[in-house]
Amino acid sequence: MRSLADGVAMTEKSLLATFERHQIAKVDPELGSRFDHNRHQAMLEVETGDYPPGTIAQVMQPGYVIADRLLRPALVGVAKAPRPRVVDEEDTPQDDEATDRPGARLDTTA
Repeated sequence: MRSLADGVAMTEKSLLATFERHQIAKVDPELGSRFDHNRHQAMLEVETGDYPPGTIAQVMQPGYVIADRLLRPALVGVAKAPRPRVVDEEDTPQDDEATDRPGARLDTTA
């Protein structure tokens, strides 16, 4: 097992040296950094109060550039503001599970 681990480590070291020699760099965005459509691909929106809207809240896969040219964009989740809680007639918050099902917020009084 030890020789296998050593072989994998040596292969990784060789691959990273080759990347550096050919100016290939990893695009690994920081959480909370601004979304850049030239380097990132938005895969989903994340409702969160932890990060400002339009910033990166999740990184799913890093990207790569060669010199300054994009090879593969980083796949990210972009933060959006959390939606306000729905309040019914008695001014009590509704159950999140009841409002998340399809058609739960439709006005059927007509």
